Amino acid sequence: MPRTVLILGTGSLADVIGFVERAARLGAEIVMLSLGYPASHEQQSSVSQAIAVVAETHSGLDAVLVPDVEDVPRHLLPDDSVAVFATGLERRTIERVVRRGLAQDSGTGGASSSASTSIRSGFSSRATSAS
Repeated sequence: MPRTVLILGTGSLADVIGFVERAARLGAEIVMLSLGYPASHEQQSSVSQAIAVVAETHSGLDAVLVPDVEDVPRHLLPDDSVAVFATGLERRTIERVVRRGLAQDSGTGGASSSASTSIRSGFSSRATSAS
């Protein structure tokens, strides 16, 4: 089963736990990438709550602190389902970096350009079709 990768921006992270609960019920492997250093209070809280959810559902969770948005593609694999939890310029920057990383097969463990990775903005429509 493909992994569900949640990219947590530095701002408000409403609905992240609902997303984690749904992914856990489906048995998905969940990866949370917290952007920036140090992790924001919202990021820390979301990861802590996600740990509690996966403990209850016996799902898998990896949580990774990613200090620089440019490093995000290194954490993605082919067929990952990616949800971006950020707003405004930060969201657009993350989506641009992810798309660029998918387009370039840098050979450093990032997803290749032939991957079917989908990018979503939280619970909205796919970011690849968003403006």
